[in-house]
Amino acid sequence: MHQRQQIRGANVRASGLEHSLQATKRRTDNEFEELHTRLEKLTALTESMWLLLTEVSGLTDEHLAYKLYELDVKDGTRDEKKSVMSMPCASARCDAMVNPRARICQFCGTDAPARSPFDKI
Repeated sequence: MHQRQQIRGANVRASGLEHSLQATKRRTDNEFEELHTRLEKLTALTESMWLLLTEVSGLTDEHLAYKLYELDVKDGTRDEKKSVMSMPCASARCDAMVNPRARICQFCGTDAPARSPFDKI
């Protein structure tokens, strides 16, 4: 009798966990879809801005490709990614390398160097 109650309780807990897992999966699927939609919009916006820029500036796709290459290898790895957090930068006061997560230089106490607004995305 006691074992049946334990089994019944385990089945109830398992059923609750299954419902919770399904709800989490739905939320994750929705978040993924939202991110995918945002990525598509950002891609279209970026391409539109590039087309406008090429029309008024004389820049070419080759200019863009070179700039992308420069940005890619800036972190020391050619992987077609921008690794923001891996790159230390020099303190304005003492020229020591400051951890990208630090708010102040650990050597002289001055505020950490400003990062690009893109590094905050």
